[in-house]
Amino acid sequence: MALDSRLDGYPLSRVLGDSNDSGGTVLLKIRVNGLHKGSLGVQQLGPAPHAVSTPTKSASYLATGSESLSVGCHSVDVIGNATGSFRKLSMNADMPLMWFD
Repeated sequence: MALDSRLDGYPLSRVLGDSNDSGGTVLLKIRVNGLHKGSLGVQQLGPAPHAVSTPTKSASYLATGSESLSVGCHSVDVIGNATGSFRKLSMNADMPLMWFD
């Protein structure tokens, strides 16, 4: 029996489904100071038996011009979200975060 899953708040760059999963969608996004910024990493898994996948997703944000960050501290979150019907879904929290100042 498939379990409807919505896993939120896990930084991830790789996902692994199960060949019996009905599938769903996995998103990777960046939030700066509480606002979603930059590109959105999207991966569709499934339908069965094609829900097994481990490609690395990425999201990026270039803070320049009117989007430049002011001097000081900022809150940066990398968020993984999966919606769909999964029996087993592995979300690997191995997202490297790189920035240039």
